[in-house]
Amino acid sequence: MEQILSFALTLAEAVGPHWPWVSILVVLSVFTQVMKTSVFTKKKAYTKGKMQSFWWWGWKLLALIPITLGALIGYFWNEPEPGITGMAAVMYSASAGACSVAMYQVLKGLAKKRNIDLTLPGQSITPSDPEQD
Repeated sequence: MEQILSFALTLAEAVGPHWPWVSILVVLSVFTQVMKTSVFTKKKAYTKGKMQSFWWWGWKLLALIPITLGALIGYFWNEPEPGITGMAAVMYSASAGACSVAMYQVLKGLAKKRNIDLTLPGQSITPSDPEQD
């Protein structure tokens, strides 16, 4: 238990100064997963209709959404850490967006090894209607 606490404190000291990057990473990771399961779904992308090309392009370019949003965050939040301004702030936040693409999958894999079910809105299965059973 002491080793786990020691590791957690060491990790907090290492990550502490970089809390803006970590917070952008986490927020964009969750946002992307919600977009993937609720908005730009494969079903919408391949269902014929009036806006089918919009849904298809949104689904295909889904990995670019967190990078673009990260760049926008960096553009408007001009100094996320002391000394990081201008284009460096844009790249700083865009890198958090790029890492967020893979972060959720890594966390999901780690949770699966520990038999933890990691579900976000849109991923849960709706219960069946008792009258139909």
